[in-house]
Parts: sequence; C-alpha cells; structure tokens
Amino acid sequence: MQSMMGDKFFLVPANDPYTGGNPAINTPVIFTVWLHHKYQEVMAGNAELALQSLIQENLT
Repeated sequence: MQSMMGDKFFLVPANDPYTGGNPAINTPVIFTVWLHHKYQEVMAGNAELALQSLIQENLT
C-alpha cells in the first residue's frame, strides 16, 4: 500500500503517534487508522494555508 501513496503520505512511521499507546503499524487496520489521521492533518493544514492566503490577498 505504501508504494501507491503520494509524497505527502509516503513516510510511514514504525508506530502510530495518533493512537494511544503508539501501536506498531503492522496491520492494514492500524495502517488505515494512521492514514486517516495523517490525511486529516495534511489536508486541514493545506486548507488553512489556502484560507490565510485568500484573507491576506490584496483585492485591489
């Protein structure tokens, strides 16, 4: 599955930092949970940056 991901999600850590207890990412279920959290983190950050850019844009 790792080989099919884009650059933003390619570096998968050994353990899941988003889940209590930091379980090893060694099953498809744990990988999917990690990917869901990572996707939300990356995409929310991109959306926030885009919104800040629009707010600061000079519309004159």
